[in-house]
Amino acid sequence: MKFNFIAPFRTHFNLNTDLVFVDENRYKKLWDRVEKLNSLKGFNIFFNHVSDEDNTQYKYKKITEDSTDLDATVFKYFPKINQEQLKFYTDVANECVENKQFHTQLMIELNTVRIDIYDNTVGIIDLSFNVNFDRSLNTFEEFLNTIQEWSNMFIDTLLKTEYDTNLSKIIDEITKEDGQQFTSSHKDIIELLNTTHQSNYRKGQKKNCSLANYEYLFGKPLWTNRSLLIKEEDKQLFPIMKENWIYGDETYEAVEKRVFSNDCIYVGWGHNLINEGCEPQKLNDVLAAINLAQYYYTVLDFINESLTKLIGKSTNTSNMRQTQQNNLHLRRMIDSINILLIQYNDTKLQLQSNRKVYVQLLSEKWSMENLITNIKGKIEICKEKIESIFQLNLKRNQKITERILIALAGIALIDFSLSLSQFGRAIYVNPDLAPQDNWIPGLLNIGLSYTPNIVLWGGFLLFFSVYLLFLIHQRRGQ
Repeated sequence: MKFNFIAPFRTHFNLNTDLVFVDENRYKKLWDRVEKLNSLKGFNIFFNHVSDEDNTQYKYKKITEDSTDLDATVFKYFPKINQEQLKFYTDVANECVENKQFHTQLMIELNTVRIDIYDNTVGIIDLSFNVNFDRSLNTFEEFLNTIQEWSNMFIDTLLKTEYDTNLSKIIDEITKEDGQQFTSSHKDIIELLNTTHQSNYRKGQKKNCSLANYEYLFGKPLWTNRSLLIKEEDKQLFPIMKENWIYGDETYEAVEKRVFSNDCIYVGWGHNLINEGCEPQKLNDVLAAINLAQYYYTVLDFINESLTKLIGKSTNTSNMRQTQQNNLHLRRMIDSINILLIQYNDTKLQLQSNRKVYVQLLSEKWSMENLITNIKGKIEICKEKIESIFQLNLKRNQKITERILIALAGIALIDFSLSLSQFGRAIYVNPDLAPQDNWIPGLLNIGLSYTPNIVLWGGFLLFFSVYLLFLIHQRRGQ
C-alpha cells in the first residue's frame, strides 16, 4: 500500500516580492549565480527562477503547460536519505505511537523525498512511501488510525534533521549571495514571524533581537496532508477507508464512484484517496495541485492568525505610540496580502490541465475563499479600531491643548492685573503721574479706583470663572 505525505513548515527564507516584480531580469540573474555556487554543489537542488535558456517569453509551449513566468516554488531540494537514517527516523516514530504492535511487522520503503521552498517563510515536504504491514497483528482500521500518528513523528524527525543540517545552510548561502536585495533581512523575517509567534529568547538577551530565538519554528511541520493510494483488489476495504480516512459530507457511494470509476481521485480536508491505477501524469498533477494549494492556504492561515493578534493588540492599548506601530504593521500586512492575492488569482488563471481543476476543487474543499473573506473582514475591524484610537487620542490631545491655551490666557490675565495694580501703586506714590482731566476713561482707571490687592484678586476670580466655564463646556461636549 502506498502513501504520500505533504506537510508545510516555516523557514527563514522570504522574498521582497515588490522588488522581484520591479526588476525580474536582475532577480533571475541572482538565481543564475546561485546555481553556480561551489558551496551548493554537494546538494541536489533544482532552481525554478533561473533565466530562460532560449531567452523567449513564449507562453503555452504545450497545451498542458502553465503560463506563469515565476513558479510559486522558488527551489526544490532533494535530500539524500540512506538506510541508516531511514531506520533512525522509523525507530523514533515507532517509539511514539501508542499501538506497540504497529511496528512489529511494519515494512517501510521510502520512494521519494522532496522539499519545496516557497516565498513568505513557507516550505513543504513531500514524501512517498510503500508500506507493508501484517494484517494478522493489526486490523486495517487500527492501521489507518496509527499511521496518522506515526507519520507525524516520522516527518517531524526527518524534516527537523534535514533543516538544521542542510537546508538552513542552503538558505544562508543564497541570502549571502543576494546581499539582502531580493531576499529579506533577518530583521524583516523576525518582524514577520513575531506576528504569530513569540520568540524563545534567553534571559539577558534583548527580546526578538536574533533569528536564533525563532529556530524552534523552522523545520517544524504545521500539519500533514495524507494521500492513500489503493489498488482495485483493496476495494473490499473501502468501507473502512471511508469511515476512518475520509471526513466529509459526501456519501459512501459518491466517494467510491469517484475513486474507482470517474476521476480515480478523491481530495478532501487533510486526507485523500487515489486509485493506484490512475494515469501517472494525472497523479503528478494532483500532487502538484495539493502542494500549491497547501502553500497558499498556509500563508493565508498565517495572515489570519496575525490579524487576530493585531485585533487583540489594538483592543488592549490606547497608547498613541503603540497604535502608530499597529497602524504601520497593518499597512505592511495589507500590502503583503494584496500582493499574495494577486499572485493567487494569477496562478489560478495561468494553471492548465488537471492542476487547474484540482487547485480550484481544493480551494473549495478547504474554504479558501471564506478564509480570504474572513481576512478582509479582520482588516476592516483593525482599521476601525485603530482609527477610533486615533480619534480618541486626537480629542485627548485637543483637550490638553485647549487647557494649556486657557492656562496661558489666565497667566496673561493675572499678569495684566498685576500691571494694573502696579500702575495704581505708582500713582499713589507719585501723584504727578496721575492721568489728566482730558484722558479718556479706560482700564487704567481700574488701577486708580481700587487698591492693588483688589485688582489682583479680581484678575484671579475672573480667570477661575472663565476656567470653570471652560471645564463645564468640555464635559458637556464629551
